[in-house]
This record gives sequence, C-alpha cells and structure tokens, in this order.
Amino acid sequence: VAAGLAVQDIIEKDDIFNRAKNLAPYFQEGLMSLKDIEVVDNIRGYGMMGGIDIAMDKKPGAAGFTCFKHCYEAGVNFKATGDCLIIAPMFICEKKHIDEIIEKLRTGITNYAKSKKN
Repeated sequence: VAAGLAVQDIIEKDDIFNRAKNLAPYFQEGLMSLKDIEVVDNIRGYGMMGGIDIAMDKKPGAAGFTCFKHCYEAGVNFKATGDCLIIAPMFICEKKHIDEIIEKLRTGITNYAKSKKN
C-alpha cells in the first residue's frame, strides 16, 4: 500500500496525466510524419499510443519482426505485434524524447525498407 500511495503522490505532484495529455498531439504529429516511408501501410494513434502497420512481406508478422529488429538497432525499443509496431512513450517524457523516438523510428523503418531492396 505504501508503494501505491507513493506513486499516487508522484502522479499528483508532477501532474503526470495532464503532461501526457498536453504532449499527445505532438507525439501523434510525429507519428504521422512517418507516413512518407514506402513500407508504412497505415498509422493510427490515440493519446500517447500509436500503431504503425508495415506492409506484409511473404507471411504475416515477418515484416513487423524484421522492421522491429532494424528499429532496435537504431536505438528504439517497442512491441511489434504481427506487422504492427506499437509505440507508447512513458508519460514522463518530454518533447526532446518524442523527437528522439520519431527520429530512431524513421531510421529503423527506412533501413528496413532499404534492406528489402537488396
């Protein structure tokens, strides 16, 4: 119970939920900026969560896993489910962290797209 109360105090003191609410449009805008990458089929999101669908390659899930590995090598880690990359930054992040996430996603997805051409 003490740990739960301590977390609740931090959430209230740092106004975490309002910070996330205010940062969500910036995060969503960053996600949508990735739509120009040719292997991206769809991008959707709500609040501080987003999904990027990667065009299927050979069999379901293969493209998502391979793209996930390229993104991991670029320095960003998230959950890949099938061919969808699921991104959900921490509520304590700042704009500079969102910028870094989007930059690394762009690098990883672009590297995946280049690897398909070879």
